[in-house]
Amino acid sequence: MKLRETENAWKPTRLKQMNQTEEEAKTEALYKRVRSVLNKLTPQKFNTLVEQVRSLPIDTQERLQGVINLVFEKAVDEPSFSVEYALLCKELAQMEVAGYEGQDSSVSFKKLIITRCQKEFEKNPIDDVARNRKLKEIDDCNDPVSILQLYILFFIFVFSNRLCDFYI
Repeated sequence: MKLRETENAWKPTRLKQMNQTEEEAKTEALYKRVRSVLNKLTPQKFNTLVEQVRSLPIDTQERLQGVINLVFEKAVDEPSFSVEYALLCKELAQMEVAGYEGQDSSVSFKKLIITRCQKEFEKNPIDDVARNRKLKEIDDCNDPVSILQLYILFFIFVFSNRLCDFYI
């Protein structure tokens, strides 16, 4: 009996590489190395690992966006290390690569990570009434410390709703 083969069946990496162009293989190797660094990221190893990321051949907008996606997903998946991921983003904020063909300027890590966060934030809108009520409460507040606390509570409210939607 012959098994049915699917279009996107799992294949070992060594077999996948036969079908890839040289650029695709370089990109996959880069992503593999970034995943490796992110898996080792701790406060004790932070500086060493940041230097390793900086030394990687992140030379196209596509590769930079891929690295940003990996960092973002890892930060969302592992909130206990969110401080390290935030510091990593701060350290890499000045990294720039040439934009896509046809673009005159370069693109920075900072711009792409902010765009990624914005898209994620807008992806799953929460209840507008509750959101607007919390924002009005922040606007009406005069105490800077209370404003900061209200903003923190607002973001917890937003992301907890997002997580509930994700896990349901």
